[in-house]
Amino acid sequence: QIGTDSVFGYFDKANGDLKNINKINFQNVGVNSILFYMANNSDVNVDSDFTLTTGGVFPGTTAGFISENSKISLDIGRTYTTNTGVGLTAQSVNGKTFSDGTVVNINKSKTGAENRGTIIMTSANAVGIYTKYGTSLNNSTGLINIIGTDGIGMYSEEEADIANSGKITLNNTGTIGLFGKGNSGTQLGISTDTVNIV
Repeated sequence: QIGTDSVFGYFDKANGDLKNINKINFQNVGVNSILFYMANNSDVNVDSDFTLTTGGVFPGTTAGFISENSKISLDIGRTYTTNTGVGLTAQSVNGKTFSDGTVVNINKSKTGAENRGTIIMTSANAVGIYTKYGTSLNNSTGLINIIGTDGIGMYSEEEADIANSGKITLNNTGTIGLFGKGNSGTQLGISTDTVNIV
């Protein structure tokens, strides 16, 4: 069990693979809590299957993976299933410094999310990959499966670049494959992208 406003795993300037998290059974995750938080130019690859259900506690305000000024990826052949509001989040945040006082580099190329596996979003109003001033990709091996109503496969804002070279499957009403807000989404889709409406 994880309480309110909590983080289970925090990665600071970390690089490597996140393995065997499917062996952890998270139940009743609290409001505004995050399971794995990558910060300060980290680059972490999720090399594990993972299912996260919040036990009915505010699924829209909890998150499995958030990368702040960092990169997060789901590896090929891995499946992440969740009823939270967002699958993978990548966002740039100004004004951050390392413990030694050095300013964290804010760069779109250093912030992003990449899906090479399968992301399954089961709740309504869910987003597979959310990007704020970063660069994210649904790779050619990637599948984003939106099960609930009013969901979005990939959502970008604040000059973020997103591209889909894999598959996004929309299974319900009110759903959107790729959505770029304002001046974001300048690379929406490339020649091999597929959006399936079921």
